[in-house]
Amino acid sequence: MLGAHVAFTLRDQQRLEAVREAAIAQLAWIDQNAHEHKMSTKSVAKRSGVNLYNSLLTQIDADLTILGLKSAKKILISYADLVVSLRGLEVRFLTIG
Repeated sequence: MLGAHVAFTLRDQQRLEAVREAAIAQLAWIDQNAHEHKMSTKSVAKRSGVNLYNSLLTQIDADLTILGLKSAKKILISYADLVVSLRGLEVRFLTIG
């Protein structure tokens, strides 16, 4: 979990995705090799509990979405700066791509 928090704080999408993949692999291993372990999907369901791995994956997916939105916002801000810098000039075509 700490790795996810650090990656998000650093805005490091690759590390966040790596933590996500590791969590998926760990949960799969536990479910396949240690059915009765307290972190297994089966064990959590028996207790009507919350699977911490699934909670972590939900948080990481939200973090990745937030980072994506922040990147999109930066692009929009850059575009707005470009438009502002072009005021006063005659611009017939503006292509983004």
